[in-house]
Amino acid sequence: MRQIIGAVFVLSVCIFPQPSAAEWELGLESVAPVGDFEDVAGGGGGLYANFYRPANDNLYYNLYIGALAYGGIEAFGVEVQWYGYPVTLGGTYYLNGIDRDGPFLKANGGVLFKLGTIEFLGEEESENETGSVISVGGGWDFGAVNIAADYNLGNNDWTWFAIKASYRFGR
Repeated sequence: MRQIIGAVFVLSVCIFPQPSAAEWELGLESVAPVGDFEDVAGGGGGLYANFYRPANDNLYYNLYIGALAYGGIEAFGVEVQWYGYPVTLGGTYYLNGIDRDGPFLKANGGVLFKLGTIEFLGEEESENETGSVISVGGGWDFGAVNIAADYNLGNNDWTWFAIKASYRFGR
């Protein structure tokens, strides 16, 4: 796992060395667990930052950093809450070109830091784990505003669907 974290760091330094040439966005996302993860977590939301660097007329490289909170579950006096912190690198392909509004497709891969808390009879315990995540999706660029949907596949059944809205700076 340390190799994955190291690779994400090295690639982000190589891709994003000149902040003046990069664009970035801040966004909100609504998340819904799917599959086995849906059995232990509820819907939630989060915040994210996405940093872009042009590769050519249609493609941006991007670095995504997110903080997600999933709705907890409660049964028999036990309350469980889940948090995810994905850090990924990838590409966003704009069908009309990066300088024009319109549809885009994207794919990212990287590291997922997971945290779970369990509370029982007033005592709270937490457990964390580091895993991997792959995200694919698409959306629409409205200029400074982007709307997107992603399907995220994490290890150990951490799978979720996200709907995102963001505001882009530097464009």
